[in-house]
Amino acid sequence: MARRPKRRTAAAKAQSAAAAPPTALAAAPSADWTRADSTSVLVLAAVCALVFANSLGGGFVYDDHSQIEANRLIQENARFGEALTSDVWAFKGAREDAWSNYWRPSFVLLLCLGYRLFGLAPWGWHALNLLLHIIATCLAFGLLRRLELDRRLALAIALLFAVHPGHVESVAWISGSTDPLLSCFLLGSLLCVLRTQRSSALWWAPALILYCFALGSKEVSVMFAPCVAVAAFGLRPGTSKARWRRAGLIGLPFVGLALVYLLLRGQVLGARELEYAWYGGPWAVVRNAPQLFIFYLRQALFPLWTGPTYGLRALEDFELLRGWLALFGTLTVSGLVLWMAREKVALFGCLLFGCLLAPAFNINAFLPEDLVHDRYLYLPLLGLLIALLVPLARRWGNRRVLLLACVLCVPLGIKTVVDNQTWASDRALWERGLERNPDSANTLAMLGDALLKEGEKQAARAMLDRALALRPLTKATIQRAGLQLEAGEIQQAVTDLNQVIAAHPEELSAWERLMMCFEATGDFEGGARVARAAREAIPYRYCVLSDKLGVMLYRSGAKQEALQVLREAAPKVAGELGEGAASVLFHLGQLELELGDANAGRDALRRFLQLTEHTHHEATVRQRDRARSALDGD
Repeated sequence: MARRPKRRTAAAKAQSAAAAPPTALAAAPSADWTRADSTSVLVLAAVCALVFANSLGGGFVYDDHSQIEANRLIQENARFGEALTSDVWAFKGAREDAWSNYWRPSFVLLLCLGYRLFGLAPWGWHALNLLLHIIATCLAFGLLRRLELDRRLALAIALLFAVHPGHVESVAWISGSTDPLLSCFLLGSLLCVLRTQRSSALWWAPALILYCFALGSKEVSVMFAPCVAVAAFGLRPGTSKARWRRAGLIGLPFVGLALVYLLLRGQVLGARELEYAWYGGPWAVVRNAPQLFIFYLRQALFPLWTGPTYGLRALEDFELLRGWLALFGTLTVSGLVLWMAREKVALFGCLLFGCLLAPAFNINAFLPEDLVHDRYLYLPLLGLLIALLVPLARRWGNRRVLLLACVLCVPLGIKTVVDNQTWASDRALWERGLERNPDSANTLAMLGDALLKEGEKQAARAMLDRALALRPLTKATIQRAGLQLEAGEIQQAVTDLNQVIAAHPEELSAWERLMMCFEATGDFEGGARVARAAREAIPYRYCVLSDKLGVMLYRSGAKQEALQVLREAAPKVAGELGEGAASVLFHLGQLELELGDANAGRDALRRFLQLTEHTHHEATVRQRDRARSALDGD
């Protein structure tokens, strides 16, 4: 008879466990927060502050000028509700259709708070971004400990997350704050969910509230439910089937809230999203997904080439090198990571990376020459680091992985410090963009705009010409028309502006430049005709264009007609968004005074000063000075 195997003694089991390879899991539940964990959090906060400190000296760049400096919705208390219930770009004007596909009330709330705290002082806004990054990094460490990772491994992952150069766009650029903000809410929500599995169910309320704020930060949060379910899968004993059932039930409230958000978003933006001329359909997304995956993987693992834009272009078909090889690389890497991710925490990392990065693969939402951005990698990077370092710690040990992370943090941190300066000014930003994407018409146009603001008109004209030689761009054409007007090339400017208006009749600046062309030739009646046509084409800019019309009529000698136009527009000024609407009251006040109605003139000027109390628009500020002088002199 075969002998029965001997029962192992407790001492033998202990000896076998001691000889087992190192594990990524903590020896004690992560709920036992220690002084060493608190020290780790302080270290992470200090490291974040160190590598991003030089971003505090940067200014407003790119979308910051529109979303903060020119955004009356966040600046005026009376428009607070309108700001939260409109799309992100609603400050451009109150038209029937949405200006964008983005309804982000949490982000807009952050802008409102930032404006009341810092006004237009860029350092304060940059400090707010840095604070969000510090909070997100510390929450990431807390989440890893709650998932029962060893403290050294959790610190290694959080350190790499803290200093990674891929975060520069999200931290050093004020308008990039959507991703750190989203991460704070999502990680905080997940921490609360895990607390419900370990302690009281009362943590469900803050978990769902934080998720609601996450949904209002960025649309990608609708993909979070699978991550929540997998994270909660292994935290209670039971059969695999029971645990998966429980995990599914935990994820259901998140699915429900995501559906409610999508319904509300549809009400705010309209049932039909904006479509773009370059829409390629679902097959274009599938065809280009592999090369986008390889790009983001490269940016995560080898962040040597960073910038505001990249030279990646959409594939028309599966080209050999960029198509099939990218597909092969994607399948190979995905298979390798999934094979390594046998621990539940590593699987959670894979889901965090894949689910939150997936919306960035929808190339139909981007310009064909602007398909990828580092900011989309912000929170997915944490998932990739988890998926890679947890299996590595199982083989190498937690101490060695922490040592490796500390070594890598030095070159990564230096790269981050250097890259922060890219976002210090518009010129620096687009010069770097041109290095990374030299054939981009949009990048050339943005650099031309930056040079124009600095007064380098000849260099700006060269950039705009290069941009328009690649692709017709509306803003670049209008800016070049302005330079043509200054150079006396009026007929060419008129031709270009008429082409823009024919294609984009709602482009206000094109109409304004066209009026300037008539003004330059002394044809004020022609300028008045243009202003009337513009009022018909852009009804939500009625006051701005009535002001232009009134000025043209006045200069043509038709003062009474100009007075009538300005009087008709005056009652509508308070309800119109966008700079320049209040100028109706300024010119009305001046004209009333000139024509002898002093009381009406003073009333119009006082109302103008009241409505423009918080303005930062240079032309309006000058008008305010003249209005005060007129009232004082009177």
